Amino acid sequence: MKKNLVAVLITFVWFTAYSQIKVVGYFPTSHWNNLYQVDLDHLSHLCASFANPTEDGELFFDQDLSTFVSAVHRGNVKAILSIGGGGDYSWGDKHKIYEKLWESEASRTDFVHKIMNFVRKHKLDGLDNDIEGFAMKLTNFNAFSQELGDSLHASSLEYSMAVGVDAWIGEAYVNDTTL
Repeated sequence: MKKNLVAVLITFVWFTAYSQIKVVGYFPTSHWNNLYQVDLDHLSHLCASFANPTEDGELFFDQDLSTFVSAVHRGNVKAILSIGGGGDYSWGDKHKIYEKLWESEASRTDFVHKIMNFVRKHKLDGLDNDIEGFAMKLTNFNAFSQELGDSLHASSLEYSMAVGVDAWIGEAYVNDTTL
């Protein structure tokens, strides 16, 4: 009886631990024509990468997100949108767009509302904050990240952040409250 109980307990612990593993992939727009060729069997989340804001805070993504969501959901995988990325919006001059969008509480809240409306409109399961580099150094990056996370969680949507493991990529700019 004791051996059976231990075996059941080990199986339960293993199953519980295994079922909580998340495997996240990024799917760039440059490979959009291969969307239906992606093997989703080992993924829990797939991020469409990357969306970025216009100067007035409206997100744009240059591919059809309804196709992405449909394809990903067919594989029982969560469809996530990544914002930022390592390009001009993080490391180039376009990072300054974020400064205007989250410079005050009012502009930050307005931007978060626009993001939330975009996520809902496209029936996404959540958002990945992949803002890096110079954009992370901007004042109010943490306030924006926290407000965005709070809004997503309040709507029962997924929220993740891609944070580097060294100060060069941005780990030094994310405070404990944001994490």
